[in-house]
Amino acid sequence: MRPATVNNRDKPTAAAKRPKNTAAAKRPKPTAWEKCERLLAYRERSSGELRKRLTQEGYDTQTIESMIDKLVSSGLVDDERFGRLFIESKLNQGWGMQRIAYALKSHDITLDDYPELFAAFSDEDDELDRARTALERYRGRSKDEYNGRYHFLVTKGFSASVIHQVMLEWRAG
Repeated sequence: MRPATVNNRDKPTAAAKRPKNTAAAKRPKPTAWEKCERLLAYRERSSGELRKRLTQEGYDTQTIESMIDKLVSSGLVDDERFGRLFIESKLNQGWGMQRIAYALKSHDITLDDYPELFAAFSDEDDELDRARTALERYRGRSKDEYNGRYHFLVTKGFSASVIHQVMLEWRAG
């Protein structure tokens, strides 16, 4: 039996005994261009999203802005194209326009920036159809079925008027 004064937490772990990987520590920081290439190879990104990522990586503001300008002028980054693809993707997932608009803000894209983009996707009849489809797929277990369904549509990002209309139809049967 071990003496009471010995604490196992004071012993070095196996990871602490291993030598540090010095190759990773010596690897040079990628250039802003290389970082952007890597990020854009994975998926389409907005200029605001790239700006945030480069800032997190520690690049200076002047380098970031010149890199964003270069990417935009070369056509590799296009906020309108990103917004269109993002909206199409989220509409296919059953999101409402309010939730989409809110999510686009995290990518630094707003209604004011591209009003024609949102106008092309914000048809009230289409929004009603998407809300009806979402409600058909609802499989909640709420004791109050009306409130459960209502809350479900709210979390999907549909407007109050659309939710009200769809819930009236649902109640009517």
